[in-house]
Amino acid sequence: MIKTLFLSLFVTLSSLLTFSQDSLIGKEVPDYTFSDVLNSDQKDIRLSDLKGTPIVLDFWATWCTPCISGMKKLEEYQEKYGNEIKIIAVSLDNRLRLQNYVESVKPKITIVADTIHQTIFPYKVIPHTILIDREGIVRAVLNGKTVEEEMLLKLMNDQPIEVVKKKEEQQSKTNKTPKIIDAVSTSDYTYTLSQGEKGKGSRFLVKDRNRIPYAMEITNSIPWWLYVRAYDLSSPLRLYVDGFDEDELAFERYSLSIEVAPNSEKDIYTIGQEVLSQHLPFKAEYTILKTDSLFALEVLDSAKLPPVSTLEKRSYQMYGPVFMGDRIRLKTLLGYLEEQTMTPILDKTGLTDFYDIHLDWQFEAPETIHRELAKYGLKLEKIYQEVEVEYLRITKPT
Repeated sequence: MIKTLFLSLFVTLSSLLTFSQDSLIGKEVPDYTFSDVLNSDQKDIRLSDLKGTPIVLDFWATWCTPCISGMKKLEEYQEKYGNEIKIIAVSLDNRLRLQNYVESVKPKITIVADTIHQTIFPYKVIPHTILIDREGIVRAVLNGKTVEEEMLLKLMNDQPIEVVKKKEEQQSKTNKTPKIIDAVSTSDYTYTLSQGEKGKGSRFLVKDRNRIPYAMEITNSIPWWLYVRAYDLSSPLRLYVDGFDEDELAFERYSLSIEVAPNSEKDIYTIGQEVLSQHLPFKAEYTILKTDSLFALEVLDSAKLPPVSTLEKRSYQMYGPVFMGDRIRLKTLLGYLEEQTMTPILDKTGLTDFYDIHLDWQFEAPETIHRELAKYGLKLEKIYQEVEVEYLRITKPT
């Protein structure tokens, strides 16, 4: 009985979650109600009440840079065409973060907070946009960056719209086993390097109770990330490509797994570096470059510095202006900050323990990152002096 009930629930839920984008096109949009409008006196919007007006549903997040740029274009369209079209931007984001965005930016399109819409409007990546005609029929499902004015004019004039498939849909799925480039297993260690596949990549380390890494798993990743992980760099900003087009580091995808036995003479980083040296057409070596300005992470208020973490497990998430780090070293935070500032950052804090640091700032208000760092007694400051910075120099032997 329980098994039958569970199976029934599973099938029902699966049918909702797998309601594909293509299955919406040419059909009436589900009569969904968005019940938390953030920038209007009207607190809920029922899609069926909008019949007679073309609708653009744009799914986005405050931490998604392409979403923000796409929304600016949508705002221009809303201003230009007024009541001829209704543009609604829907986000799964934290409500407080969305409210801060609305107050800072004052967007000219309707902003909605909603955490359950994906059961009706499924998508894997954002921005994600649905175009609905005045009769409530879905005419196109596309990436927000491809919403052009010509499409909206066709939507408003009841003309056919060419459906532009999203990148994720264009990627072919395959069940083929990836080609193994090299695989070695000894009493001390084992590793496998194989060709990667189209799809989402991942990168993680496994550490023992003494925090020493003994396993590394990198899947479907470009050489950029292979070098960052194998050389334990804080971020890709520490790579210096010399003498060839850096795009060559993004052409191919690889998967690399390494595991070492306790007391192995080689650690995972040494093995990873040897594998890349043997099988990738590049050469890597450390070098020192001089720069006349860069950012430095410094102590602002020693009384506010974070206490040493008491958590047992390390975890961190980085997405846009949100950084959630538990039991991390400052190097992890530096890597995140380097990716945001697009420049190497000098660590002048002297902090060497594990810490819990959570940042939640806003792209549209860059000064908020300084406010978040100040909570932990830290500051990010631009310094103008000649400084030597260590990079990993990548060359391509002829």
